[in-house]
Amino acid sequence: MVKDLNLEVEILSFPIVRDKDGLALSSRNSYLSGQNKVSSCTVFRALSEIQRRFEEGSRDCKYMTELGREILREEKILDIDYLEICDPETLHRKEFAESGDLLAIAVRLGQTRLIDNMRL
Repeated sequence: MVKDLNLEVEILSFPIVRDKDGLALSSRNSYLSGQNKVSSCTVFRALSEIQRRFEEGSRDCKYMTELGREILREEKILDIDYLEICDPETLHRKEFAESGDLLAIAVRLGQTRLIDNMRL
């Protein structure tokens, strides 16, 4: 959007701050309780497993995202808005992953929508 609208804005990227279980820190986390709080760390576990598979040589995005979905389903996280590997500039879905691609996820745990991402 910054490029398309020719805005004089510089976008800076910083590492995501996470709690000890890997959950990205967010004010939304205060809405998690009980089992949803326990299940929330599965989001990071799914992303980490996809990252590990990529580092081991996997490139098929459909395979890797399905693997992540299976990890989420095992923890009964069924309300998945998206789990995609995309081009970091265009956000277009990729068929085969490359170094630097964006791995992005959004799920709902109860009434709380959790979002997270990492670079491959």
